[in-house]
Amino acid sequence: MRTPQRPPDDKTVVRTAADRAELARLLLDDAAAAEAVADLNRKYLHWDEFRYRPVPRGCRHELLWVLAGKVRATTMRRFDLCGTDFRFSVPEQMQRRLSSLDARLGMCGPGWVAIPGQERERYLAGSLMEEAIASSQLEGASTTRKVAKEMLRRSRAPRNRAERMILNNYQTVRRVQELRDEPITVKKILELHAIVTKGTLEREDEADRLRTTDDIRVVERLSGEVIYSPPQARLLPDSLQALCRLANDDGAVGAVHPFVKASMIHFLIGYLHPFTDGNGRTARALFYWHMLRKGYWQAEYLSISRILLKAPLRYARAYQYSETDGNDLTYFVLHQLEVMEKALDDLDAYLGRKAKERGQALALLDIPGLNERQAEILGWLRKEPGRLLGIREVQNVFGVVYQTARTDLLGLEKLGLLQRKIIGRKEFVFTGAEGFEGRIREAYRPDKMK
Repeated sequence: MRTPQRPPDDKTVVRTAADRAELARLLLDDAAAAEAVADLNRKYLHWDEFRYRPVPRGCRHELLWVLAGKVRATTMRRFDLCGTDFRFSVPEQMQRRLSSLDARLGMCGPGWVAIPGQERERYLAGSLMEEAIASSQLEGASTTRKVAKEMLRRSRAPRNRAERMILNNYQTVRRVQELRDEPITVKKILELHAIVTKGTLEREDEADRLRTTDDIRVVERLSGEVIYSPPQARLLPDSLQALCRLANDDGAVGAVHPFVKASMIHFLIGYLHPFTDGNGRTARALFYWHMLRKGYWQAEYLSISRILLKAPLRYARAYQYSETDGNDLTYFVLHQLEVMEKALDDLDAYLGRKAKERGQALALLDIPGLNERQAEILGWLRKEPGRLLGIREVQNVFGVVYQTARTDLLGLEKLGLLQRKIIGRKEFVFTGAEGFEGRIREAYRPDKMK
């Protein structure tokens, strides 16, 4: 992934009287140029994208870029972080999308209506697992989603560094939930970093410690190209203190939408790169913290990392666009907004599937002696034949005590629907009995109940 070309500076583009005259003509008399500039700003293209786009005859890319910059400057807001100037804008198209985001995050759609409130904790646990897995895979954890979910569901100890990363991430997002009503501090950022990196660093003493050297580089994995060099380590203590003030103070940059602020926090942790490892995971955890702190409860059920994992280069490019265009965070915020919209689409589809699965499972309640948990367990096994279920997994998923989970599974075994196996030395697991579907059809006889 090559580094994007930095935009041309106004002074290098408009150097002569002829340049100034042409700029004035485009600004005052050229309708095609005006539309090209409006389109450039509607899409908020970076120079690296715009320079390859066709432009009206008689127009130069560089002069149109200068004109677009003058329009952007009218809505640009700036803030300082320990001597570094950052800026951002909330253009009209972003405002519309933020309003739509508010509406979607504030609504309880049909998927929510179909799921009783007491069961949402289970769906939340599943969503947190998805975020933990994808956030770790985004940083190089090499394990499958299926194996990772099995580890988390069964509370199995991690077997390698990749699984340790995922377990750490799961514990981190759980901790973020606990911090949702508290202001963020440097101490809490260090705490989150310690949870994120536990048992995964080459040097364990680097957990919950700011980096002390300037030899950290962000490198493109395939080419080995250095794509970013973060600020000097000596600036980090004051910069993180300033970041916490920005995060906690609603007036630090004026009135700004909470999602915009959350995305800015996300970007700034990546920009500062305060740790030797774990920066991305810490940044995404702080994004969730701010969204939850501002009352966006549905954010708990969204996995932004799952969307980012599908297009990691676009994620990296959003950082680069902002950094190479004078630290204009608008590029990054727009990318995050697109990610959030896709995550909401995923959530809608997920809830629809779960509501359907629940309806199918509850139909099995006509089997004599079944409770709702047991009906759902049978639904899992119909969906995933051969799946092995441990008592601890059932306990974790349903949020019940160990004895209740054990009783549910043994009850299904007694009905002849499950069979018990032993794995390892002493762990009991359950799976569908031989001829599982036929046994369910035999047991599911509504006429017996009439």
